[in-house]
Order: sequence, then structure tokens, then C-alpha cells
Amino acid sequence: MQDRFRPVYRDLYRAFSDWPDRFGPYPLASFSRGAGEISASIDGVQERLKQNGLPPLREDAQLLLLTCFTQMVYAPLAIAAGGRLEAGGVNYGDDGVVVIIADDLWTIASSAARSNPDASSISAHSVLNVLPTVWDRMKAGDSRIWEG
Repeated sequence: MQDRFRPVYRDLYRAFSDWPDRFGPYPLASFSRGAGEISASIDGVQERLKQNGLPPLREDAQLLLLTCFTQMVYAPLAIAAGGRLEAGGVNYGDDGVVVIIADDLWTIASSAARSNPDASSISAHSVLNVLPTVWDRMKAGDSRIWEG
């Protein structure tokens, strides 16, 4: 990725994760809350990558993960639950959906980093390439989440 795109992706990522603070409530309140919680999880993944000596997620990868997990996992579950996603539930034992997403973010990011050991950062392309290899380990795909 050309360096000129880094601030563009970083700004889009921040705008999306800080939607309520910048633009007022998103049409779906749970959607904006989810974006903030997932963004915090991505920040946690970045720290874990650093602690493990692995390259960080690049800005485009951060935005890809934030967008996909917010729009494809968090928001549908929140809407189906009437906007009441609690930290301790959503049909997955004692784990809340944010914990499940955080685990999946780590699975994806760490796998992408390990599959590109010489990379200085993890691109969105690397994230997409690793998905087929981690899909079966992702908790967000567990049918128990989507059946209730």
C-alpha cells in the first residue's frame, strides 16, 4: 500500500469507530456501540501482536476487520436481540459476543502475522488470504450463536 493511503484508512477507521462522537447516533444505536467495542478489541489485538513480537495490523486491515465484524456479526446479532446484546450471553455459554469477536480477531491477526513472518505490518490482503485457514476456528461462525 502506498503511504499516502495510510492516513486515509486510519481516518476512516477512526471515523467509523468513533461514529457517535463525531456524527451523532448511527441509525442503529447498537451498530455504533458495537463499532466502538470492536475497535477497542482491535486495539487490544495490536498490543498482543506487539507483545508477541509480531507485526501490527496495517490501517487497511484494521478498517476491514472493524467493518466486517461490526456489520456482519455484531449488528445482526444486536438487531435480532432487539438491541440488547449483553456482555454475558448471545447463545454462546458464558462468553459475550464482544469476547467472541475479540478471540476471532486475535485468531485472524496472529495467523496472518505468522503466515507473513517478514512483513513489517499485516495488510488487508494478508487478512483475507488467511481467512480460509482459520475459518473453522472462528467462534463467530459457531451455529449456537445464530440459532437462538
